[in-house]
Amino acid sequence: MNIAILLPLKEKYTKIGSGAVSLMVNSHLKFSKFKNSTKIYGCKTQNTLDKKNFLPIVSNKFFFTNFFYVRSFKKIIDPKTDIVEIHNRPKYFFNLKKKFPHKKFCLFFHNNPLDLIGSKTVKERKYLYQKTDKLVFLSLWMKKNFFKGFKNIKNKKIKIFYPGVNTIKKFPRKKNIILFVGKLNKAKGFHIFQKALSKFVLKNKNWRAIAVGTEPRRKILPNKNILELGEVSNKKVLNLISDSKITVACSCWNEPLGRLPIESSSRGSFPIVSKKGGLTETLSNKFSILKNNNSNELLKKIEYLFNNPSKLLKLQKKVFVNFKLSLKSTTKELDYIRLSLIKK
Repeated sequence: MNIAILLPLKEKYTKIGSGAVSLMVNSHLKFSKFKNSTKIYGCKTQNTLDKKNFLPIVSNKFFFTNFFYVRSFKKIIDPKTDIVEIHNRPKYFFNLKKKFPHKKFCLFFHNNPLDLIGSKTVKERKYLYQKTDKLVFLSLWMKKNFFKGFKNIKNKKIKIFYPGVNTIKKFPRKKNIILFVGKLNKAKGFHIFQKALSKFVLKNKNWRAIAVGTEPRRKILPNKNILELGEVSNKKVLNLISDSKITVACSCWNEPLGRLPIESSSRGSFPIVSKKGGLTETLSNKFSILKNNNSNELLKKIEYLFNNPSKLLKLQKKVFVNFKLSLKSTTKELDYIRLSLIKK
């Protein structure tokens, strides 16, 4: 089986600064039975995550638009390709289906379909539903949004797929760290984290609040009580999560899924998240959820866990033991999705 994976134009398939799409594609490729027959197509970049499977899409145009990106892809795609996987860009499908009517198409949604060009209207979504061979959503919340305005009657065409994480064997030794990972803006709730944690670490000097991420159009000023590490590799993020006792994803916008709760559970760091979008779908403990999502509520939860260390340890070990989304198991699930397309 030959598979062509098409990344979004602006997606960074790099070791540092890679997007969520790239991380999912690259990590699952390592364990896929189709690894040697899979090609990943994306914009040319430096420090590529995987040089063996990655094929850069280049153009002589000064402005490399989505139109020219897709046109260039059509020129270099392996003619033996059986399945084309399009990630998070439904508008690419309309063009590619006309060019390759006999290939199987699997469309992955990593974000709210109602916000993406090509799936905003009911008419567009109905066309995608009818013409694609498989629609994969990274959360139930995304699927529900896709079917707003019409019904899903072909359940076999639809799949909810939660990305996996490479697991560790033993519960790691923890440090007094509370971790935030994401863009340092209000949409991600960094202002909530900053206000709550600056108060907490002032009272508890042996604890550290660490933030990983950047924001080019930054409006939230740095706080001396929060250690900011900037942009780091996903490997380092996972190491930081292993060290951390608590991780926080207090987003103010509807997160399509949110990798942090999944990665946190895989390393026994207790996640605290807002009730936004698909953030809560992979949680195993209701205490994780911020009902009001403000700094006072976050601070109270952290202070409770701080004052009850045995309770915190019990919660950490519980999420670690109950973690089901290992990279090997989710890769098998992903490969089965691909096999089901060819068996039709």
